[in-house]
Amino acid sequence: MIMDILHPTKHCSVASTILTLAAIAAFWQLKVYAPLLPSEIAVDFNVSGEPGKYVSSHSFITWNFFLNTIFLAIPLLFRFFANQIPEKFIYMPNKEYWLEESRREIAHIRLTRYLKLFFGMTLIYNTALNQYIFDASIHAGEGYNPFYQLWITLGYCAAVILQLVLLFWEFRVKDFEKEHQS
Repeated sequence: MIMDILHPTKHCSVASTILTLAAIAAFWQLKVYAPLLPSEIAVDFNVSGEPGKYVSSHSFITWNFFLNTIFLAIPLLFRFFANQIPEKFIYMPNKEYWLEESRREIAHIRLTRYLKLFFGMTLIYNTALNQYIFDASIHAGEGYNPFYQLWITLGYCAAVILQLVLLFWEFRVKDFEKEHQS
């Protein structure tokens, strides 16, 4: 069961779907909320949920559009430029083993899948935080949970840690050939 999930070419479409849906939601959110925002919005809140720092809504939307574009572009471009990246800049478990010519393509497919999942999760995280900022700016002070940002950040950190554990487990060397002979 677990080996099916970690098969090098399976579930790449799941990662692509997560990244695509997260990007659509992130860009859609910016498009929908941009005209509704006041000229200045709160972007930093203290533990009581009170705003501490304000920026112009235009610069906030522009910055987040740029971030969303970068988060979407990195995993998509990696697949095309992976062979041009010098090995000294690729950090992965058992790098020498996985970047041998016979295994390089499988390693690149797997790394691309992990990048798509990571940046999909990052887009979801950023969209959730932006939602809090947008709601706080549009409905100033109407019963917001000051720990929302903490919970969403803890969830994101847990997801990243889980992904790193799976990445290290998947890129182990032991018995790889035996498990993937089918």
